[in-house]
Amino acid sequence: MTKLLALTTALILAVLPVRLPAQTVKISALALATGTRARIEVAPDSRFTLITIASARPDCLRYSLGGSSDTRSLDWQQITKMEVSAGQHRHAGLGLGLGFLTGTVAGIAIGAAGRHGEDRALKELSGAIGGAFIGTIIGGTAGFFWRTERWTPVYLPQAASTHGPARAALDSSRFHQD
Repeated sequence: MTKLLALTTALILAVLPVRLPAQTVKISALALATGTRARIEVAPDSRFTLITIASARPDCLRYSLGGSSDTRSLDWQQITKMEVSAGQHRHAGLGLGLGFLTGTVAGIAIGAAGRHGEDRALKELSGAIGGAFIGTIIGGTAGFFWRTERWTPVYLPQAASTHGPARAALDSSRFHQD
């Protein structure tokens, strides 16, 4: 029995890190397409502002707020953090799991309430089965309708002056091909 537990634990510890999306890839800010939904932070510890990218140039970011057609411009040095939307996802699996666990525990508690003797175990079992069934349906439905947006971090361009004058001249001549 302990060998089976050890093998199961080893398998979970080996596979779990592969499944988790903890290793996100950063995107270059200059590679962002027009119309991309993003959020920026302009001061440390401030709130994100939702934007739509108009253009990403080596010297500045041009964007619009919300559904507005008014385009604004902001130097890259003024932006402390930026993320782009990677789309929305649902939480059906999480809802199913939480509904199953909550329903099972609630069913056992309801089945055990006020009962004693042999009848109590049967009521707990039927409560666990019924609660798991109902909880799974409710949790899965709630998880299906619960949507959140995934955000991918963005590498912000460095200021041209931090590379030195020769490098700044090279960078500006390479990128400013209007």
